[in-house]
Amino acid sequence: MDSDQTSNVLRSILGNGVREYAPLKDITILRVGGMADFFYQANEMSNLIAAVKVCSQNDIPFMVIGQSSRLVFSDAGFPGLIIQNLTNNISIIPEHSQIIADSGTPLSRL
Repeated sequence: MDSDQTSNVLRSILGNGVREYAPLKDITILRVGGMADFFYQANEMSNLIAAVKVCSQNDIPFMVIGQSSRLVFSDAGFPGLIIQNLTNNISIIPEHSQIIADSGTPLSRL
């Protein structure tokens, strides 16, 4: 699948939130790294699931990252979709002494 086809597939499922040729240095604390072919920020769990699913079903390489504070990307970039997991819902169930947090919830918020 070429870049235009990949872009069309990703946008058909994920909408206009998909960015092409995203500089990875812009999302890391160390400010290093090449370009990702595609970049997407998932703010809701359903969006995160949809992004992983569309990549898996279409053989698109992907990587799910968090806040990217401990990442160093290659200057060669990433040939696929970088999915930044920004899901951060928290549910508290006092009667069961439970806290349920989305996988993208920062520890400081939890």
